[in-house]
Amino acid sequence: MDISTHARELQKNSVIYRGHADVYEIVQRAIISGEKNPIYDAWYPRLKKGGVDAVVLAVSGDSPPHRNGDMRYLHGAMRILDQVVGEIEENPQIEIIRTPGDVPTKPDGKLHFLLTLEGGLPLECQLSHLRNFYRLGIRLLQPTHNVRNDLADGGAEEHTGGKLSRFGMQVIEECNRLGIIVDLAHISEAGFWHVLELAKKPVIVSHGNAKKICGHKRNLTDEQLKAIAEQKGLVGMLFLPNYINEGPPTVEGLLRMAEYMLEKLGPECLAIGHLGLDKDIVDCFQRVTCGAYAGYRKVLNQYNDGGVVDEYMYGALIEGLVKMGVSDDDIAAILGGNWARVIKANL
Repeated sequence: MDISTHARELQKNSVIYRGHADVYEIVQRAIISGEKNPIYDAWYPRLKKGGVDAVVLAVSGDSPPHRNGDMRYLHGAMRILDQVVGEIEENPQIEIIRTPGDVPTKPDGKLHFLLTLEGGLPLECQLSHLRNFYRLGIRLLQPTHNVRNDLADGGAEEHTGGKLSRFGMQVIEECNRLGIIVDLAHISEAGFWHVLELAKKPVIVSHGNAKKICGHKRNLTDEQLKAIAEQKGLVGMLFLPNYINEGPPTVEGLLRMAEYMLEKLGPECLAIGHLGLDKDIVDCFQRVTCGAYAGYRKVLNQYNDGGVVDEYMYGALIEGLVKMGVSDDDIAAILGGNWARVIKANL
């Protein structure tokens, strides 16, 4: 897709949030390969080239790759968190979002990270661990990844109908008290509705799409989209195999998804989730996960082995939104303004 000058100007001048990124590449570069500054040396130039100003980074969680394979959940999380926070503290061009004043609302040349746990196993059934993660910079929590844990059922456990456990209910209440955003990506539908009964602040789905357009089990029903909009939360669009359409996703499929989600959510609750891929990320995914992300290679091959990077994808999305007739202000909200609003409302 050709990107117009107008779309490039919007990309350059708008604050852009990437609503989900995994820590796998940092694990590969720093802990496995011994690189000293993988965020600044590898991520910073790539993301800033695409105009990205802030990233929601899953520094640990339920899946083994999120803990570098360590089956001691808290231990593995703390090791990766130490690596990430330590590097950020050494580089003035990278910052952690901890308070409302840290939330970027316009490009400032820096790369800002909102740190998250993608699943609650590292809490090891202790609210004290949640509070200590907060002290170390965690500001967003997904209660579950794909399967059942101590808090709730994940999206792969739909047959059970399980909601939040007692500990899961306590975690939601403590997140609201501390100022930790609750992220319902990956949770079961029963857990989704249970959280909304308890939540006192806007909740989000950091990476997910509309089930009406693509029936993946982790995509959201129209009723779920409506509930997020009524609560003034957000949903971040997800560009990965089988979430936009069956098989490798396409830009055309992403734009169809964006048009439908705009209709259901409105421009004030639609955002960007997991949008960019490139060769380095896919190579690291495949090494860290023992090839589990081989499907991503098909996506890259479709775009000449590396063309689905953030720089291209954000430009293509903006160009498509312009052609749909979405206003510049609404496009700016989708790119990052909605993330900034929800983060401030929680922190």
